[in-house]
Amino acid sequence: MLTTSLTSILTFAVAWEVGWTRFGGHDLHKSTSEIKQLLLREQQFLGKLKSALVNLQVIVQVLEEYCENADHLDILSWDVYKVNNPAAAYLLLRNTAFSWESVDLGLTDWKEGVDQLFRVLEDRGEEQLPDMRDVEGAALGLGRLHSLHTQKKHEDTALEEMVRSGLTAYDLALIAKESVNKGKLYGTGFELLSMAIQEAEKSESDPLLLKMGLNINSLTSFKRTVGEAHDTLLQRDGQMQGLKDHFLLSDREIDIQSNNQRIEDEKTYRRLQASQPHLVSSIASRQVDELCRLDSISVKTQLQKCRYSQSNLEDVYQILCPFKLEEIHDNPEMIIIRQFLSEKTAADIINDLVTELNNQPGKEREGRDWSMKNTWIYENQTEQMQRIARRIEQVTGLSVETSLESPDPFMCGNYGVGGSYSLHPDYHAAGSLQDNRLATFMTVLSPAQTGGGTVWPFLQTSIKLNTGDSLWWFNLSDAGDPLVLTHHAACPVRTGDKWMCNKWLSYGNQWNRYRCDRH
Repeated sequence: MLTTSLTSILTFAVAWEVGWTRFGGHDLHKSTSEIKQLLLREQQFLGKLKSALVNLQVIVQVLEEYCENADHLDILSWDVYKVNNPAAAYLLLRNTAFSWESVDLGLTDWKEGVDQLFRVLEDRGEEQLPDMRDVEGAALGLGRLHSLHTQKKHEDTALEEMVRSGLTAYDLALIAKESVNKGKLYGTGFELLSMAIQEAEKSESDPLLLKMGLNINSLTSFKRTVGEAHDTLLQRDGQMQGLKDHFLLSDREIDIQSNNQRIEDEKTYRRLQASQPHLVSSIASRQVDELCRLDSISVKTQLQKCRYSQSNLEDVYQILCPFKLEEIHDNPEMIIIRQFLSEKTAADIINDLVTELNNQPGKEREGRDWSMKNTWIYENQTEQMQRIARRIEQVTGLSVETSLESPDPFMCGNYGVGGSYSLHPDYHAAGSLQDNRLATFMTVLSPAQTGGGTVWPFLQTSIKLNTGDSLWWFNLSDAGDPLVLTHHAACPVRTGDKWMCNKWLSYGNQWNRYRCDRH
């Protein structure tokens, strides 16, 4: 049944694509900054377009009068013998002379108006504009938010209203399609299709829905298929990401598989990863969602120490402004550095990044699940990044230099609509030829207003940093082995504009300064 259901969904998706032209291709939906720039450009374009249309309306009005005068005499039906009649000849001369005089008086101004319109349209064509992929990506972001915050029935009516606000039956159906086919969010797909059917019943016609050849019957059929797929997965795997908590969506009577297992230590992780890897994914996704719903700092540990650090007493800056550290975990080591950057420095970096990000095409369309745009910056590109690199070295005691041994420069990015990053480790897979990432230094340049935190499901830890705060943690043990409990995910941005910078510290760069006795 599951295979049949998923095949039906994919068939529906293929039919949906017919008739759409793809253009653009910069994944604008993956960057809130670009969407803001799009708004400003759209407002500017509309202002110019309306001004040009006012001129056109004057032109059209005069030309219509010209045609009306000719139609009054029925000139189009005349033949050349008509002007043998002296009165007709007079009327033709009079009509042409007087009518053209009105056109000729404004010809220069009108030409400028027409040229203005074409310049506006040509300039618009040169811009990076959103295409259908952006619409689909933003739809998936909304679907992801809906799934996260409405896991239980009637859980978040405020989000329900936000998702519903201003959306047509087509919009709701598109979000449902993307949620199911790309996000595997069957519970959200089912609920949004229900809302789409309600909207379609209220309005006589939705032009976009009709263009795609969709109607209430096809939406109802799709909804039924999604419900059956949801219940089949719930029966097979139990509670997991994208499914509603233990209630059925179809009319079938089935036994729901209870899945209350948790992964909270390395031994459990490795045991399940070796025997039931799909179960690890299911458990991890559930634990990620639980932490993301908190939208706050939550640490399940007995170790939480706050202290000041002055690693170099010869540095006047450190004497006057010591680092403010919060030790979160000791194995693996995780430390928050409060106010690592000033608000002004963070704002300056964002201003420098805006242009750089706008020139970066989005490359991730399939596979890895993230909704953000990023760019790579080497510390020697600007004096500001050089100073930040030195400060990272001061607080961590590790080398930050980007070289052949340390291939990762700074990665800075801006999240988009429902922006998130799925569960992943920062270390490279075993056997990778790349030098591995000993530690991660993550700095928040601008936090989301709500949502957008970072969670470590196997450590039962949720962190949400303020502007300029950093978080530093180790990905490898002293022996260079991966610390599997450091898998982490970026929660979807619900509201606001999230900017961050990561710096990965290479294992190979630390051969003469790494503290092997740190544990």
